[in-house]
Amino acid sequence: MNKRVYFVVTIALTFYLVPLFSSVDINHQLILMFIYPMMVFMTAFLLTDKIMDIILFSVSTAILFIPCIFIYFGDKAIVYIFIYYLISIVGSVLKRRIIISKKHL
Repeated sequence: MNKRVYFVVTIALTFYLVPLFSSVDINHQLILMFIYPMMVFMTAFLLTDKIMDIILFSVSTAILFIPCIFIYFGDKAIVYIFIYYLISIVGSVLKRRIIISKKHL
């Protein structure tokens, strides 16, 4: 399968299945603040190789999270769209920097 498909499937499963296993508001905050950012960072870090992937993965992360806000968390979680977008960019750029630095060694 293509890396892009893996990315979309992994992020979608994370965003839509993880909240089903929590029932308390504290668990939802934990998901928003720790589990989602960790999964977004790891997925972006592992699956990005090209510069175009950085843009595509970051935008798709933000787009995939928008329906999740209204299904599980409410409109107060809108700020997390931007946060996950940035986390995805950081993970992708970090991987890109590591690849570039290995080529120069």
